Amino acid sequence: MIIDLLNFCQHYSGSEANILFTLLENGLNVPHFFCITEDFTEDELNNYLQNHFQHTKLFSIRLSLSFEGHENGSPFDSSYEPSYLTNIPKSALAYSAEKLFSEAREIADKFNNGYKQVTAYVIIQEAVEYYLCGNLHTAYTAGIINTTIIYIGHDFDAYSSDNNTKRSIYCHNDIDGILFAHEPKGAQTATLGLISQLLEISKKIKKLFKRLFLDIRFAFDYIEQKIYIITVHKITEMPENSSEITVLDTKGVCNYYPGVTEPLLASASMAISKKIMDDIVKFTGYSKKIPASSTELMEYVNGRLYFNVNKLKVMQKTLYLNEDTEEYIHPSIRKSINHIKECRSLSAWRRKRKTALRINKLLEENLRQRNSLCSKLNTILDELSAYSANTPCETVKSYFIKNLSALSECMNANQLNTLYINFNKKLLSRCRPSDKKYISAKTTIDKCTKYRTELKRFHYSFLRLLRIYSLHMGNDLVKKGVLQYADDINMLTCEEAFSQEGVLNSHIQKTICKRKETFSWYKSMPGFTQLVFNESSIFSAPEGKVDLICSVTEKSRIRGCGLNLEKAEYPAEICERSILPKICSPEKIYVVNKFPAISENVRLGGLIIAENPAFENMVSDLTDCSFPVICGAEHALSIIKNGDIVSMDSSSGNIHINHKHIA
Repeated sequence: MIIDLLNFCQHYSGSEANILFTLLENGLNVPHFFCITEDFTEDELNNYLQNHFQHTKLFSIRLSLSFEGHENGSPFDSSYEPSYLTNIPKSALAYSAEKLFSEAREIADKFNNGYKQVTAYVIIQEAVEYYLCGNLHTAYTAGIINTTIIYIGHDFDAYSSDNNTKRSIYCHNDIDGILFAHEPKGAQTATLGLISQLLEISKKIKKLFKRLFLDIRFAFDYIEQKIYIITVHKITEMPENSSEITVLDTKGVCNYYPGVTEPLLASASMAISKKIMDDIVKFTGYSKKIPASSTELMEYVNGRLYFNVNKLKVMQKTLYLNEDTEEYIHPSIRKSINHIKECRSLSAWRRKRKTALRINKLLEENLRQRNSLCSKLNTILDELSAYSANTPCETVKSYFIKNLSALSECMNANQLNTLYINFNKKLLSRCRPSDKKYISAKTTIDKCTKYRTELKRFHYSFLRLLRIYSLHMGNDLVKKGVLQYADDINMLTCEEAFSQEGVLNSHIQKTICKRKETFSWYKSMPGFTQLVFNESSIFSAPEGKVDLICSVTEKSRIRGCGLNLEKAEYPAEICERSILPKICSPEKIYVVNKFPAISENVRLGGLIIAENPAFENMVSDLTDCSFPVICGAEHALSIIKNGDIVSMDSSSGNIHINHKHIA
């Protein structure tokens, strides 16, 4: 039997063939092809070729297999590698097809125990002349940000998976609109126009196949300037709940440490995050089983601190810390009925409302403690500032441990404060300006905003002193012969640096060297808001140095750390050597690499600093500026170009770029 586009819907044509037919039906470029079943005859095949492929001389053929009735319920399997036969003339097609069907019978016997049925088809496709070809990995959009990975190479077999030595790797982040590339020596560099076409194809494919990872091989025809989808080599369905795949998120605590974070600060942040979660869980009276350690909600991976999104969402849903919290606090009768239906019982709904009320009480109590906490934090800063380089290291170590708990209180308060601001902002949107609730919510937001400014000022001042003291400890460890350089202490975790059991020894140098290597590589990567890890390794990330090249979308988004609460939208101007112009414009946003020297009377539209705020040379007066200031936007100079329209929100650290020109 012969199956083509006209009748493929009436037959289950195998995994790959079915997808290729769907792509062809939806207007994507696929070289003309058809399928034959095992009961085909040579006369039937020759007649079809004579009627539809009179001018085609060479073909490529391959198997398309479908696995049905698997014991695990999965209709796909990627553990087999069926043969690809290329440049086959018409006269040899029947013989070659018989060889492939013979191979299919061997595969069917191999998987006979796991599958009720293995169905085989042979795809016969016209050969395509190409110069550039490669792979396009797509993934469904729900929850996964790294949705498009592109491998491009030249002068190798498009149907072979062995020749990867000269393939360039391009990765596109759909949220941030950033493209980074790894181009090994001798690789063919693809034009941005070609990459843009591939990204458009990826968008179409993701709309058609929402829950599939597809590894699609393509060829680029320079004469027709077209991209042809040749094969769908691998098909994998994303499972609903997989313990092997973890989505990690940099939001939350990592807002304080934008970009890549040294293990010393990241491990301290994880301890702080644990306290934040513990406080909320304790206050709400949540009695069900929670992770033995709240640090299970976070993971430190090669220089970056992440929340485990899947686990965090479960915790949020359980504690009702999601965006709809206020619906449980002041529900209307109609909403009450809906919630009772969702909970399936009145008692379950009452438990939800009780938990939400307790959380709201926690938020209010946090704001009432503002004055006492700020007074305590300022006293701690004064004490820390009184110490000098001559302070004994044991004293420094005790202050590290003691005042990390103070930093924990500060960050805990800010987390709850931010949640309270968001709650009251939503309350404003539902009330009229004349209502008492509106006036009350607006007053609360003003108090919370001022509170957040004070907490941020303490946080950055504390971090600056913390780094000075950590280097002081590092110098002492250098004298003892434990470390080679003083700043190597930043490559250790808090547990290692503060160890009282002599864990620091000569073997720690191997750990430091390895962490330095991975740290420098991750430092070269763009700051994703989310990444996907598969079996503890980055999914589809290239190995080696990653070079950020540009954005191929009209709009991009990056994140940094805001130092005040201002907003602005103006054209960008890049400042060489981090020196601002003598006469600055209040209608321009200036982008610099390091913290610049700023006079008191300077007027800018906004300031974006690539350098991380945790370093010693941070200018604390920037928090009092009347224009927005965001630092820690590590790749701002690579992404933002002169003339781009930049919208920046210093309260959240978000930077949106509307690109003037796309190279």
